[in-house]
Amino acid sequence: MKHFFFVSIILALASNGRHALAQEVPPTLESVLREALASNPELSAQFDRVKASRKIGTQVGALPDPKLSYTEFVSQVQTRTGPQERAVSLTQAFPWPGKLILRESIADENARSTFFRFEAQQRQIVREVGLTFFDYAYLGEAIRISRRNYELLEQLAPTVDTKVRAGGDLSASLRLEVETTRVEDQLQGLREQRSALSSRLESLMGRTPTLNTPLPLPTLPVRPPSIDPLESLERQTAQHPLIAAAEAGVMSADLAERLSRKSPLPDINIGANVIDIGNGGETAVGVMVGVSIPLAFDKYRAEREEKAELASAARADVTSMQQRLQADLHRAVQSWREAKKRLDLYREKLLPSAEQALELTEESYRNDKATVTDLIDAERTLLDLQLMNQRALSSAHKAALEIRTLTEPLSVAK
Repeated sequence: MKHFFFVSIILALASNGRHALAQEVPPTLESVLREALASNPELSAQFDRVKASRKIGTQVGALPDPKLSYTEFVSQVQTRTGPQERAVSLTQAFPWPGKLILRESIADENARSTFFRFEAQQRQIVREVGLTFFDYAYLGEAIRISRRNYELLEQLAPTVDTKVRAGGDLSASLRLEVETTRVEDQLQGLREQRSALSSRLESLMGRTPTLNTPLPLPTLPVRPPSIDPLESLERQTAQHPLIAAAEAGVMSADLAERLSRKSPLPDINIGANVIDIGNGGETAVGVMVGVSIPLAFDKYRAEREEKAELASAARADVTSMQQRLQADLHRAVQSWREAKKRLDLYREKLLPSAEQALELTEESYRNDKATVTDLIDAERTLLDLQLMNQRALSSAHKAALEIRTLTEPLSVAK
């Protein structure tokens, strides 16, 4: 449990950045993560469960409460020195040696597992916030690109109208109007998506979602993130808290199996009796020693078999978790590689070629060597490539974030 203090420090530091987004400034990934780690109610609830789990060991490792009983004789029993009037007895049960220690150890291992699952949930919150953040940032880029395209089409309208009035083809004006309306509708659709994505991001940050006042649109970092070699990443996944939680589960299951072997062993009861003798007789004092008699042999055999099966299942859970995390890592690495490959293709070849093609088409249109349809097609091609480039950039950031949450300890810049 030595990590608890460290986690508390993380949450305390995070609370300092809790209102970083209150001002109308574009959020950064670090600022939304700090606020989410400080305010996300799901994470807070899990941390409370962690603190509660630490109290279980003290409870199950304690001796049972002693029992005090009092008897008042209605029908007095005569003895040589006088009648028995009342009796007081006190008994204390002592489980077979080792039982309490095992119960406390099992509770401690379960608490460790709960803590590691809390750490895993922190990573999951980071993942969900990050993926939503990059989707929101991509949306901002898509809105900006579509708005620029819409403005270019509007700037083209006077030129087309002038040519139509000079006897040019009317279909050019109609074609431009259709394209302008299409881009305007596309832009409106993107703006409507903003409210939904903003609400999702706010809920992950622990805020009450608002539909009419979306968060400022962040800027998507233009530089794609780099990742470590695959072999190094695979080694780092072995330190994932879900694996640590599963290993703590194995330890807990093994201890429970050991405890089941002690179930048939009797518990010991030690006590004392005090009997009050009336008519000035001497008080009688007695000492009691008793043991439980475990006769349910089938029950104890079934318990041992159950715990053995659960221990086997816990070990299989570790292997399953290791394989699942490796598969998740490979999927994220492949997604990053594909996004990086597309980025290189767009930036080195397709975008420069599309920009040059648009410039040439604009020049040809001014010289009446190209139609407005040619110009619109060139602009649409460039728009589509710009959007695909931003999508690939967002995908690279998202894949790198998933890799980070699978391989690295939680670290959020201040």
